[in-house]
Amino acid sequence: MVTFTEKMTPEEIEDAMFGMACLRDYQTETDYDIWIDYFGSTKKISPRLLIDFDGHCSDVIPISIDEFNPKVLVDREVPGFEKIADWIKKNYSLLIRHWNQELDDADALHLLLYGVTFHEWQRQHYSLLTRYWNGDIDADEMIKILKKEEEELKNDSKTE
Repeated sequence: MVTFTEKMTPEEIEDAMFGMACLRDYQTETDYDIWIDYFGSTKKISPRLLIDFDGHCSDVIPISIDEFNPKVLVDREVPGFEKIADWIKKNYSLLIRHWNQELDDADALHLLLYGVTFHEWQRQHYSLLTRYWNGDIDADEMIKILKKEEEELKNDSKTE
């Protein structure tokens, strides 16, 4: 079992990341892609996530999921760590619920990104999804609409 305490081989990284969900750097507004683990609590290790240090998943760094003081769990310097720590503290409850298998990947990702579960998101976007499923719009058009909506939500939250 890999415990993420030292530099891992490519095979260990692949084994460790299998089944993990990824949040891209632009989604978390940190400098790194963040990988979260639904099966984490079954591994008998302290709660943690992984950051993709090199952008190619060949160098990942474990970070503790801690409500007050997230830490790098290996002897490495992580530029921009403050952003990651702030993101973890802000999302601690959701991250721990996901770690403990109380939220599946879909719900955790949707809650982190949109503030609603996957099923609630589907209900909110039913008419848009129906247009896509019926062939009235293609995937690119649906993505444009969703991105525009996401920008509007960001702008609305900034003005509150």
